[in-house]
Amino acid sequence: MNAHLTCIAASLACSAGLLAAYDTLVARPARTIGVVDTLAVFRAEEERLAALMTSEMSSQQRERISADAQRFASAFPAALEQIAAHCRCVVIERTALIGTPPHLVDLTPELRKRMGQQ
Repeated sequence: MNAHLTCIAASLACSAGLLAAYDTLVARPARTIGVVDTLAVFRAEEERLAALMTSEMSSQQRERISADAQRFASAFPAALEQIAAHCRCVVIERTALIGTPPHLVDLTPELRKRMGQQ
């Protein structure tokens, strides 16, 4: 009888441990929603590039600024993908969010960092 109780207690402890691990590693990260304010990130880059432009610029300098803008725009989707992979969560635009879910994470600072906007 004592051996049966020990076996039952061990089974319960193992089940509780596995449920806790599942919740921590699988269920909770799946509920996390990451939000980014892409408009703010694009506006900051636009302001940075506009500040570099002057009327006395050479065409070569203007082409360099244009190339910077194109690099930024092409790197943006990859940065979003990297953030989603790192967070292991769904990433959505802040303006698409209505309400404040309990598992919300603002990833805008991470996006700014990856795009070189300290």
